Amino acid sequence: MKQLHCLIQKKSTPFLFLLIVYLTGVVIVQDVHAQHTPWTQKADMPEGRHSHVTITVDSLIYVIAGRYTDTLVSAYDPASDTWTSKSMEPIFRQLQSGAVVNGKIYMTGGIPWAFIPAATTVQVYDPVIDVWDTTITSMLTPRASHCTSVVDGKIYVIGGMTSGPSFWEGMRDTVEIYDPVTDSWSIGASMPTERAYFTTSVVDGKIYAIGGDLVTMEDISTVEMYDPVTNTWTTKSPMPTARAGHVASVVDGIIYIIGGGTHSASPPAFSTVEAYDPATDTWTTMADMPEKIALACASKIDGNIYVFGGISSFADPHLHGLETVYVYDLSKDLAGLLDQYQLDKTYTEAGSGSVDIIVGLKDPDGLTLYAVVETWDNVVIDSLPLLDDGGHNDGAAGDNFYANTWPVSQEEEQQYLVNLHMTKTGEDTILHWIENKLSFTTVGPLVVGGYTLSDTDTEPNPGDRIRFKLSLTNESTSATATNIKVKITCSDPRVEVTSGDQYFQDIEAGSSKNSNSYFVVDIAEDCPTGAVIEFNVDIASNGYSFWSDQFSITVMEEVPEMEDVTFGSKITVCPNPVKDEVTIEFGDNFSGNADVVICDLSGKILFRDSRPEQFTDHYSIDLSFLREGIYFIKICTTDEVIIKQLVKVE
Repeated sequence: MKQLHCLIQKKSTPFLFLLIVYLTGVVIVQDVHAQHTPWTQKADMPEGRHSHVTITVDSLIYVIAGRYTDTLVSAYDPASDTWTSKSMEPIFRQLQSGAVVNGKIYMTGGIPWAFIPAATTVQVYDPVIDVWDTTITSMLTPRASHCTSVVDGKIYVIGGMTSGPSFWEGMRDTVEIYDPVTDSWSIGASMPTERAYFTTSVVDGKIYAIGGDLVTMEDISTVEMYDPVTNTWTTKSPMPTARAGHVASVVDGIIYIIGGGTHSASPPAFSTVEAYDPATDTWTTMADMPEKIALACASKIDGNIYVFGGISSFADPHLHGLETVYVYDLSKDLAGLLDQYQLDKTYTEAGSGSVDIIVGLKDPDGLTLYAVVETWDNVVIDSLPLLDDGGHNDGAAGDNFYANTWPVSQEEEQQYLVNLHMTKTGEDTILHWIENKLSFTTVGPLVVGGYTLSDTDTEPNPGDRIRFKLSLTNESTSATATNIKVKITCSDPRVEVTSGDQYFQDIEAGSSKNSNSYFVVDIAEDCPTGAVIEFNVDIASNGYSFWSDQFSITVMEEVPEMEDVTFGSKITVCPNPVKDEVTIEFGDNFSGNADVVICDLSGKILFRDSRPEQFTDHYSIDLSFLREGIYFIKICTTDEVIIKQLVKVE
């Protein structure tokens, strides 16, 4: 049976071309730039906006106010992809919230500018006659960056902040309820978490408050559900990505959270889409939107979600809003079907290694899967079908796991990206495309070469805080490992890693480098003398975790006396005196546990390497970090211990 083979090639233009070659000789070339994503860009808004409001009434979406757009109101018609200007809002507000009851739009609260107190004002817009009414009874409390939801014809106004001279002040957890029939307000049970810049959505008569910011400007993932019947709140499963300034929309009982951002420099905004199912209290990651956007707005029509405007950084609200409009077609988003998407390894040898690409699908009927392998600079190397036949390391046939093995024939050591696309079986149109979620490398491996305590730290004792730099070695023969970041973790309850992430920058082939800054570890007071604390080391390049290693720290080991002590005769240290590199010869066929320590005459440890089952018959240490002088080297194995005086010369 002949197999279909796909090749994908990225151009410098904004078009992605799909070349499908059948072995029968039939060639089809298609522009699929708009086919590989459930997101489509529509006609731009007449003006850029952020911190605005969008409301759907009948077949139109109304876009109201926003920062730098004052009181402008525009109506968008999805059917014709056109815009129409409407009557301006009587009082300018940004960070308002809006809700629709009986075809009328109710706008609540907001602030005219930053550092000005929030308003209690309520304004009502009638789209049929294009008229605003400002005679509505005001809210009980001023609010901005709050949320409104409608249940049984009543408007629930939730959370937000009062703003003012310090802007981030007066965070709210209160709930007030507006009855349009009586034009009156009442009080509901307060939300458990005070917050602003969050979203609320209604499913089956219950209101779900998701994410947002605390008064400390901490971005949260908290989800709390309000039941208007019982007037009670319940905590639900948190959102996978903590964020604020996101948008939410409900389609078929599922809440879709889109975009948003954080107050930190990385990332300032998200393109991430996550779907929450209240029935199962579970989250699913969906296809990313095309841009990273915060402080946008979203509305739903005919099962599609439209996202309007926003800015590229939640941390910088002074930016002018975007004019862009995107529509999210859920019928084309198959990311929710993915149950698993992974590689069996993230490092393999160039020219002789291989990688298994494994995908699990919840409902694979009628779909064909392809994995596309690219270099780091997006040059396509190969494309291979993923099969569920039990013969491609995908488990048993018929288990909804699809896989294939890609043999690495390229001799050049480099980093690779693995993309995934789905088509309907027998068709060439791409229904879903996942880019750059997986990566593996043939550079390295990178391994831990030991650690060096700071100048102010000595032998680790119970109750100590120790600071040290790790040394990494790139065992590659030709390739530099770039943008290296290391994270250390420890599962031992007697130790707390208080600073476990450090950068190394680039490490050239065959060379070693210390971390730029110190790792910091706190040892508990009750940690016994002689305890060996194991640390796991995750080593990443360009944001992808490729390698892992381990090292250990022994607590309060005896400091050697300043004299030579030798037990056994198999271990030798040479040369001595030493200029640059010293080599420890363990003897023939040695392979086992060892602990190597170098200290100065005061007993302060300057270097240690403890790696169980990783030492072989010889081991070399680069001593270029030592000044000229006299030191001690202590070597412990399961069979013998030696302590030798070591002379360092220039």
